Amino acid sequence: SFRRAIDLSDGTLSIVDRGATVFSRIWCGFEVATTIVYGEAKLYDIATVHPESGRGVVITDGVTSADFDEAKGRVDLAHEIKSRREALFPIQLTQRALDIRIEKAEASMELDKVRILNRIATSSTLDEVPPVDCEEYQRVNRSLHGIFATAAFRQALEAGVVESLNLPAVLRRSGVSRIGMSFAGCRAMNQENLKIFCGCWPPGLEVVKLDFTANSILSFDALGEALADQTGLNSLRLAFTGSKQLADSTGLLVGISKLEELETLTLRFTNCKELVKAGLRGALKNLKKLDVLTCSFTKCRNLEVSSLEDSLEHLDGLTKLRLDFSGCVGLADFGFFRSIATMGRLQILELKCNNSAKGVGFKETAEAIAHHPVLTKIDLQFSNCDEIIDVDSLGASLKTLPAAENLDFDFSNCRFLVSVAGIAGALGNMKKLELLSVNCHNCPKLRVTGPPQQVVLDSVQKYSLVISSCKALLNVDGFGVAAMPSARSVTIALTGCRQVQSVDCITQALSTCRELSTLDLQLTNTKISSLSATAAALQGLPLRKLTVAGAGCSDLTQVEPLGSLLPSFPLRELNVTFGGSRALSNLPALFAGLKEVSNGAPLHKIAITFKGLEVAPEWEVVRTWEELEVACAVE
Repeated sequence: SFRRAIDLSDGTLSIVDRGATVFSRIWCGFEVATTIVYGEAKLYDIATVHPESGRGVVITDGVTSADFDEAKGRVDLAHEIKSRREALFPIQLTQRALDIRIEKAEASMELDKVRILNRIATSSTLDEVPPVDCEEYQRVNRSLHGIFATAAFRQALEAGVVESLNLPAVLRRSGVSRIGMSFAGCRAMNQENLKIFCGCWPPGLEVVKLDFTANSILSFDALGEALADQTGLNSLRLAFTGSKQLADSTGLLVGISKLEELETLTLRFTNCKELVKAGLRGALKNLKKLDVLTCSFTKCRNLEVSSLEDSLEHLDGLTKLRLDFSGCVGLADFGFFRSIATMGRLQILELKCNNSAKGVGFKETAEAIAHHPVLTKIDLQFSNCDEIIDVDSLGASLKTLPAAENLDFDFSNCRFLVSVAGIAGALGNMKKLELLSVNCHNCPKLRVTGPPQQVVLDSVQKYSLVISSCKALLNVDGFGVAAMPSARSVTIALTGCRQVQSVDCITQALSTCRELSTLDLQLTNTKISSLSATAAALQGLPLRKLTVAGAGCSDLTQVEPLGSLLPSFPLRELNVTFGGSRALSNLPALFAGLKEVSNGAPLHKIAITFKGLEVAPEWEVVRTWEELEVACAVE
């Protein structure tokens, strides 16, 4: 049946002509009614053709995958893209749509109209004369009007026709359960219009997603007051990125504190340079059902720590916590992170505190992570934090996390970091670990990665160790690995570690990586003298992307084993750099391998650099690769 087909679909798409004729037909009205009023979790999209450009314009039920792709995964930008797209929907068509009445719709067969109206009206008999008017008709009308009013609000605001289209009244009585709008860069969204907008929300909202990026509004107290009345709200996302005049968000948070049914909360105050008072202190303690909390205060240079104290207390039910205080140079410490210790249900923890508070309070933060039985993902970013000297406290906590699957640590540019032995020493205990990423780039005093060890990382699929430009580092023995049988991607970056002589303690494990498809070895300007052990470990691996950077390795003499192996890999991308490694010998063997690769595997990208080396005769083997993308440099 027709209704059965609708029930089996993901939703409905209405294609609207200039006269909105589709909404004057009863069968189309039945589709809409079934989808937006009676359909559970059904999508409803509306498409038309712009009268001037001739291009399609679509109002979508939520953000699309295309929006996310264009935004490269950035959620706030995806919502802005959706808003910009829908702003092109012809305002004249919106005006006609607001006059639609389902009970006025027509049908080619009168009996169809009678039965459909009775179905919508929930009459006991489908063939009886349908009611002239009823609440069910109006429910459909209000819902459809609300969809158009929500999509057209920003456009109407910028055109100055909000009142003439009666959008506040339409929205207020629409009964929609979700409001999602982007006012990013909207000059018309000022203090006065914010009050008008907040005053037209219908009761009973469940989801609110609003973007006020790059606005000039001084206070969002009106928004807080509107939110306080939405006591059934379960999901709230607000973005105030670049709100240059916002200094105090306390009033907003007072409103949010009333939302006891809230399960997901996202607040973005990125680059609000005048923001001093976050208003979080004690504001979240009543949100007992809060499951996911995301807050970003990136580059809020004047943010006071007093407005954050006690902000995380009583949030024992959180499963996901994401906080970003990068660039908050005014913060004195991260003491308020101590409350993480009480979050026994926490599964995902992301703390980004780059260039903030100098890392004061890191030890307490690391200790708070301990003994979380279901914590699977930990992402800690504390780059440019001069107070961090070692990570022993973090290592001690990691040993108590049996469920950890994903570890991502960034301590780059921590000028006084001496040791990361704590992290290295904990790896042997982490039997479920699937991703490991450690970044200690440009830590000039880093000397110790830990005592030599040979851990087995059975579950690790992606391994990344970046300790480049650490001039005091002697070796990476602390990160020694005996086996990584599940690894598919391995990155080892030691560029500029001028005292490191070998990476064999890690690369020897490559022989166990039977599914390894990507290998990136960054060894430029190190004391590496041989790649023989590494090459031996690579035999028989299914490598599709290989990068070996060995420029400026003055002690490196042999790359022949690597050259002989190249033809055995199913390579799609190859990057080789040995410029300035003047001790290299037997380069013809390497080029012979390159030539064989060019004649075999479907290689589509290659970059080779041998600046400063006398390799011109052998170079001819790659100059003929006309079908490849070749970035070559030879002297």
